[in-house]
Amino acid sequence: MRHYAILVAALLGVSAIVGCGGSGKSTPNSFVRVVHASPDAPNVDVLVDNRIAIQNLGYGEVAGYRSVAAGHRNIKVNAAGTSTTVIDAGVDLVERESYTVLAAGFLAQIAPIVLRDDRSAPPAGKVNVRVVHAAASAPEVDVYVVPSGASIDSATPVLEDVPFRAASGYLPVNPGRYDLFVTVAGTKDIAISANNVSVTAGQARTVIALDAKGGGAPFRLEFLADRN
Repeated sequence: MRHYAILVAALLGVSAIVGCGGSGKSTPNSFVRVVHASPDAPNVDVLVDNRIAIQNLGYGEVAGYRSVAAGHRNIKVNAAGTSTTVIDAGVDLVERESYTVLAAGFLAQIAPIVLRDDRSAPPAGKVNVRVVHAAASAPEVDVYVVPSGASIDSATPVLEDVPFRAASGYLPVNPGRYDLFVTVAGTKDIAISANNVSVTAGQARTVIALDAKGGGAPFRLEFLADRN
């Protein structure tokens, strides 16, 4: 799995997002979920083409998939209940595709991370897992996935040198119970861990590394269900 390339996530002004995974619904719409990942930002409202789609989203919270008209859309993130815009981005949404949009970074440098979600079935007998580095305070990291209870002392990371705002591709893993560790890149110094995580064949999961509210440690992992 370590041979999967790290993909730098799309930033402000992203356009022409394309892909093959879809939601399976035969409508001219796309499907968008939003993650508030800016640790020092207030609660936010999300507007699509200047219409409020999500209200009062707090740090670390996830607004599940909303149906959004496909095509070129303007997405704004405002401080909740105000007209103060902290993100103003144009995105191209493909029909029947699904996307995750993270408002990421400290408020002074906040920008969107836009990801295309593959909600199709993983390879037979596998689970698809994607990792996103959205912890603004953390340096580049390595990611370890080991059987539950195992040590990383002699383990090899599945992802290496992952920078802030980057995402992996979907990594196919066997179903079972795992421990996940995020370390400072090139070391075994654990910054984040999640123990006894259970995954089942056919699922797809996105794992997001986040700061504590306000920024810095203790860091944590947020697990999103792309496909159950």
